[in-house]
Amino acid sequence: MTKRFIRFQKYIERLKQIYIHSICSFYVYEAIQESKAQNILGEEKAEENAKTMGNYKGLFSTLEYGLKIHSLMELAKIFDNAEGSLHINKLINFAKSNTKHLSSNDFKEANQEREFIDELTKEYEGLKKSDFEELDEMMSVNAELIEKLKVYRNQYLAHEDKKKKNINIAVEEVKKLFNIVEKILNMLSSKTNFSTTMFEQLKEECKEDTKFAVIHLKQMERYRLKKPQEDKIDEQNNSS
Repeated sequence: MTKRFIRFQKYIERLKQIYIHSICSFYVYEAIQESKAQNILGEEKAEENAKTMGNYKGLFSTLEYGLKIHSLMELAKIFDNAEGSLHINKLINFAKSNTKHLSSNDFKEANQEREFIDELTKEYEGLKKSDFEELDEMMSVNAELIEKLKVYRNQYLAHEDKKKKNINIAVEEVKKLFNIVEKILNMLSSKTNFSTTMFEQLKEECKEDTKFAVIHLKQMERYRLKKPQEDKIDEQNNSS
């Protein structure tokens, strides 16, 4: 039934939106960190940026804390196994159980208004046994890291457990999980709908926008500090 094909595509898009929320929060957070990192910018620029952000400590400290939590919470949603929720395992299992409903005919019926639909239908292969084996391998190889994320989410983010495991999620581990999500979502969407998402471009945009905002704020801060001095001089000249 085409309804199942459409539902599958909607599931992919919903998980992509959750993933986009996660990476945007993460890369804005990373850009803030890099904006005051001496090993990246050099001592002088890093200190200038840190000083500027320090003048708005209430804002930036809250942002950094919130962005980190939001990113990991959204990422953990994707790897959750709750019965009533949508997650990556449920998406894969849905595809396995509905392979016959993800056929070229279903693709064509669901995309009647699409350009070159006849040509695309001829090229359509759908998901094969080897694809599911690759997906299962990705999940299996990274099962320990995925479980680590869920434990961290449960004990440090979603709840404040009295007794916690001494664990932390490293930046490289987060990026490894990002890579898994991207590969799975893009594989499923490309194999069944000839579409992929350029997540790398989005990551770069988040970082560039954040760094530009810090630079702009630094320039405005110089003006803000300079303006009272100019006003004072004008006041003295007017009174003389």
